[in-house]
Amino acid sequence: TAEYLRSWLGTHKNKIAFTTYRQYKNNIEVHIIPALGNVLLQKLHPMQLQDFFNTLLASGRKDSTRKHGGALSSSTVNYVYRILRCALNDAVKMRLIARNPVTDTSPPPQGHDMPVMLSPTEALTLLKGLEGTYLYQPAYIAVHTGMRLGEILGLSWDDVDLERGVITV
Repeated sequence: TAEYLRSWLGTHKNKIAFTTYRQYKNNIEVHIIPALGNVLLQKLHPMQLQDFFNTLLASGRKDSTRKHGGALSSSTVNYVYRILRCALNDAVKMRLIARNPVTDTSPPPQGHDMPVMLSPTEALTLLKGLEGTYLYQPAYIAVHTGMRLGEILGLSWDDVDLERGVITV
């Protein structure tokens, strides 16, 4: 499975945006391959995959963050689910497997995880710590507008009206 997933990812490298590719690669290498990489593609079973998704929801974090007792957000697990479903759909098309076992599992719930909000004190501490760095301006915009990183990086001067104090996203 590991070999197939890395090959599948390689064939998609020039078909998808770089950030999407990076997210696919990270999820494949950090979550999917450690759990399922040694299983033969033809031996993947829906129950095994369902257990995998449930484990990610319960204790899937691989970094040092202890948020929610080591669980991954339902959004992240759903993203892993979609990556695996897409990769195995392609394996069916290439006749490497007869049926996609992901389609016989229940997708993780689409949760509405609450974003972590900084207190005013934390926001000021963050901005003071970033003063004089290239990260200060994007962080300043994020703190004061709630914009996401992709929205901030996608801004052009046409989106900014300094006279009215308005940014158009």
